[in-house]
Amino acid sequence: MKFLKWLWKHLFIIIIATVVTIFMGYLAIRWIRYSDTYLYRYLFQDSNGKFAWTGFTAIIAIITLAINAWDNRRKFRADLISKSRIAWISEMEQIVTEYISLIEKTEYDVGTWYYFRTLQALKNANKEIFGDFGGIDSKVSEAVTLLNNNNHKLEIVNLRLRVSISDSEDNDLINAAILETMQRNQSFNDELEKEFEAFREKLSCDKEAGNFNKKYYKHEEIEKKFHVLPKDVLAINKNLTIVARRYFKEEWEKAKRGE
Repeated sequence: MKFLKWLWKHLFIIIIATVVTIFMGYLAIRWIRYSDTYLYRYLFQDSNGKFAWTGFTAIIAIITLAINAWDNRRKFRADLISKSRIAWISEMEQIVTEYISLIEKTEYDVGTWYYFRTLQALKNANKEIFGDFGGIDSKVSEAVTLLNNNNHKLEIVNLRLRVSISDSEDNDLINAAILETMQRNQSFNDELEKEFEAFREKLSCDKEAGNFNKKYYKHEEIEKKFHVLPKDVLAINKNLTIVARRYFKEEWEKAKRGE
């Protein structure tokens, strides 16, 4: 694959070199095999039969002009690509940074929402035992509003990433890292939902039995369940940061090469 890219990049100069080689080989064959020196005399000899540099110089000039034209076009294209890639890298760094920030916010927000919902459930189950958690209803409402807003922002940023980063082989690692964060984000939400349903079911059973296990319902225990991000979630988010750093470093190297 690299060889094909190199071949395509230098195709013009290869064609020029091939044409010149074929032409000079043709002259040599006609001269050696058929003793036909017409082209040679026409191009490289004057009327007195002496070697004339004019024809040789003209051929070199044509080749030089062609090579210079190709090289100038190549430099212009490389400069244009380099500037475009640098601008793209700068934009993508901001988008990826925003994405990582938002995904951690939504994971924290969903935990906060479930945490407040458990406190609300405790208040509704038995206010005398657990307290009323002043203003808990408004906190639940504010938490879900914040969560929905950040989820909406996350969806937009994720869409921008999918549009901006192609599915080419060079992008496999960063695409996989982004996908992994989204999948873990969804599974984390599902885990909290199951945890909350189990909590609410136990609370309902305990309420019917009139026997609450106060240790189980301690704020510290509830916070551990809903308000602390699991280590693997943090590790996956950190992995995206590391992969993105390497990816943009490679893209910067491409920009310096004009690729």
